[in-house]
Amino acid sequence: MLPQALVFPEPRPRSVQSQAPGTLGGGAVLSYASIYEFARVPPDVVELDAEVLHLGLFARYGLTADTDIELELPVSFASSGFLDAFVDEFHALFGFPDGDRGARARDEYALTLAYDGEVVWERREDTLELMDIPVRITHVLQRPDAGALGVAVRAGVELPTGDVDRGTGSDGVDYDLGVLLERSRDRWTWTGGIDYVQIDAPEAYRAARALPEDIWLGTIGLEYRWDDASSLLAGLRYRSPFTDTFRIKEVDRPILDLSFGFARDVGRGRWFAAFHEDVLADSGPDVGISLGVMFAH
Repeated sequence: MLPQALVFPEPRPRSVQSQAPGTLGGGAVLSYASIYEFARVPPDVVELDAEVLHLGLFARYGLTADTDIELELPVSFASSGFLDAFVDEFHALFGFPDGDRGARARDEYALTLAYDGEVVWERREDTLELMDIPVRITHVLQRPDAGALGVAVRAGVELPTGDVDRGTGSDGVDYDLGVLLERSRDRWTWTGGIDYVQIDAPEAYRAARALPEDIWLGTIGLEYRWDDASSLLAGLRYRSPFTDTFRIKEVDRPILDLSFGFARDVGRGRWFAAFHEDVLADSGPDVGISLGVMFAH
């Protein structure tokens, strides 16, 4: 949910299990994040003060017993928000770093990156925008049956359907490759994954010689089956720094997202809710919430 990085692929964590051949699955994930990263140290200007709401509608079709293809339709909305006071109180209560949020008035809006006097990215306020559309194929190498370690590989491409002038598209074709792991024992299931994303930098970044970096993502997840239909979830997700050109911590440090959630299985589907906190508080969103529902035919 890093606002300037939403224009590039960021493959979601998923199970190694594949969609059954010839069947259609899908779902929706609604995510909210509040971010405050504000600094002006020439030649760098970083102004990220907003709340972002992102909806991903996805469909998954089983090609073979071990291979499926997934397409996601993402839309996003950015605003000045209204929860800054809550975020401040939450950080104070649990002792999380606040990223110096008190240095700026609450409930303001700014989403701009500039380098050496040139704006390289900015996003309009209070507009619902279509983002770039990712298409991804996943192939299971080893199913996670009978306690075995499940392994899958995936590859994706993101189509330039967003608007680069509105800050919601990269105006290029981006690619990603990844490996997924999964293993279950008794009531416990752990998952893991590593993804590499090769990005096609927008022209504004190239013109200012302030290129965003290719992305590395690492995820570890844990699920505990509370009963036959309910699960407790925890996860830790690493994202490599957005850029190496900007030298200030508000945009050139890694993100470490800690999440806790709950899932409930209903028929052939599952819904979940999760809370997210950036434990480093250098470059990423301060807090986030995600809600989702998934089904498989």
